[in-house]
Amino acid sequence: MNHLITLPGSLMANRVALKGLANQLIKDLLPAAINRNSFIINDIPVDAYLEANEELVAHILGSLLNNTISSSHNGCIRVSVSAEDGCTILSVEDNNNDYSRFISGKMAKIKPVVKKIGGDLAFEFNRRNSITILVSFAKNKIAA
Repeated sequence: MNHLITLPGSLMANRVALKGLANQLIKDLLPAAINRNSFIINDIPVDAYLEANEELVAHILGSLLNNTISSSHNGCIRVSVSAEDGCTILSVEDNNNDYSRFISGKMAKIKPVVKKIGGDLAFEFNRRNSITILVSFAKNKIAA
């Protein structure tokens, strides 16, 4: 099943392969995660795509990962995409984040970028030291 989501207000939109983009960002950020005794799992399906400006998507996902890694300690950071209630949700979860309650302030800088491509930013505090950062997009078009 292909997941193709067209985002409103995309500047110079193109088809962004989310798994490949996440793999490249993870490769670049892996040394920082290792220094925090954390590791990263890319659970994004190989057929998940966004129709958006690739630089903006890379900036958003890179910021999510970088801010999560900088607060992680002995954690498992998981990147995934899911579909719920007519939305596509890109999430970064860390099961052992030292500053999970303060990370929302660190993420405030990317909220305007998320809004620029039609998304919304949210946080879930699941249990002690566990956080999930969510970027949701309304599904405008899905290719089968």
